[in-house]
Amino acid sequence: MHNSISVDGSVRDFKLDKDLHHEIADKTHADAHLIGSETAKTGIEMLSEKVPPEEPQDFVKPVFKPDDAKPYYVLSDSKGKLKGTIHVYRRQCYCKDIIVLVTEKTPVDYIEYLKQRTAISSLPASKL
Repeated sequence: MHNSISVDGSVRDFKLDKDLHHEIADKTHADAHLIGSETAKTGIEMLSEKVPPEEPQDFVKPVFKPDDAKPYYVLSDSKGKLKGTIHVYRRQCYCKDIIVLVTEKTPVDYIEYLKQRTAISSLPASKL
């Protein structure tokens, strides 16, 4: 596990050097980083004044080289809290792509949102 905190142990309300954070996190050589929906949402709020609008390329799955050492971001979001923000994470240069974990109780409109952005596998969990 890795996290950036202030000297007093706070994880909020301080200026985060995201490049340094990712430089250090990359030294773990992880294949994937598991990120909860609240953490992902808070990260966007801390680092962006507002969510930029989606553009046509945000609906296309990123292409990467097989030897790309960057990790995947695995976002656990069964409630659809990240709807409207997936493109923010995909645009980052810190990961290959994102994988969103959902459940049978995930709102249908969120599943459709993900499918439109080719960010979701149509396989049920029992087949993965």
